[in-house]
Amino acid sequence: MKYHIRNISYGGRRWFILSSEKISVNKISDQVADRIQGWIEEGRLKYGDKLPSVRELCHRFGVGRTAVRDAITTLKGKGLVTVRRGEGAFVNRFDASDLLNDLWLVNREEIREVLQVRKILEPGVAEAAAENRNATDLSELKERLIEMESADNESAWEADYRFHMAIVKATRNQVLTRLMETVSNATQNVMCEFHRSILENPRQTLEVSGQHRRIYEAIQAADGSSARRLMLEHLMFVDHVVRDRLCGQD
Repeated sequence: MKYHIRNISYGGRRWFILSSEKISVNKISDQVADRIQGWIEEGRLKYGDKLPSVRELCHRFGVGRTAVRDAITTLKGKGLVTVRRGEGAFVNRFDASDLLNDLWLVNREEIREVLQVRKILEPGVAEAAAENRNATDLSELKERLIEMESADNESAWEADYRFHMAIVKATRNQVLTRLMETVSNATQNVMCEFHRSILENPRQTLEVSGQHRRIYEAIQAADGSSARRLMLEHLMFVDHVVRDRLCGQD
């Protein structure tokens, strides 16, 4: 299917009108993210351009607001867009070689350092989420949990990432949210490595699913200390699995 984008100038800024492109397949948010990323890679959306509003994208793609917001979160995690509160999403500078490099973490020391950062930050994030979450946050966390449990092998790491970012959002701490977003690219790469490690191990896949559910239940129960402990145990497990995989490649 071809993409049709018409741009107009108004108020000194470029705006984009999208032709209707209905999406009716699984992994809707991924499809939306892929479409927008394609426009950026092809130069149809350029550095500094403002993406159409969530409402406009919903209308043009025929999808819900959650799918569009998840797509924008994915693009933000890849460093392709910046979201400015109250203004919208804007395209960052794009270099195809940078995107390719970001997809793989071949530096083992970097993997070790990212895992260390996660073990320092995310237990506290889980504790803060348990203390500050509201009903909307719990609903989103439950949705992300179900998404993870039903994800196929190819999309499992993305569902995992969205679950962890929903926990960050539930802290209601904007500074902490921005801090986690600064390491989002590296975090996604480690998650890719982890899910490749457990791809053919049903026992480990089941264990991870249980870990995520227990973290969710602690946050739901507003049990900050348990949420902190369970998140650390989960990340220690991730660390162990990834290190074993890397050692096995020697």
